[in-house]
Amino acid sequence: MGEDYSQPNFDDSGWEWTTFTKLAVQKVSPPDAIWLRKRFDLNPPEACVRYFLRCDDSAIPMIVYLRGQKVAETDNDSHLDIDVTDELSLDDNVLVLKLELAKWNLDSQTQELYLQPIFCDDLG
Repeated sequence: MGEDYSQPNFDDSGWEWTTFTKLAVQKVSPPDAIWLRKRFDLNPPEACVRYFLRCDDSAIPMIVYLRGQKVAETDNDSHLDIDVTDELSLDDNVLVLKLELAKWNLDSQTQELYLQPIFCDDLG
C-alpha cells in the first residue's frame, strides 16, 4: 500500500476537506481506494458510558479503523453497530474509512455514520 493512512500519526494536513454522511472529513484518492479521516476528542459525561459506531445502512463496502486498529469491514447493504469504547481515548482519536473503488457503485448511498454514547445503565 505504500503509506499507511490508517495510522493515527499519519500526516493528513495536505488532504482535501469533504463531507461524508454529514461528517467533515479529510480525503485522499489514490488509485485503489478513497480514504477518509476524521480526528476528534471525546467529552464523556461523568456517568459510565459505552460508545457504539453505527451506520444504519451502508451501500458502500468499507473498512473502518479507529486509532490505527481495524474495527470493522462492511459489505454492500450491511449495517454497522459495534462497541468501540475500548479502542477510544479521551483525545487524539482518528476514525479512518477505506472505500474500495473496485466495489464502488456510483449510485450508492450511505446513511449517516455516527458515534453514539450509551449510558451503561441503559445497556440491559
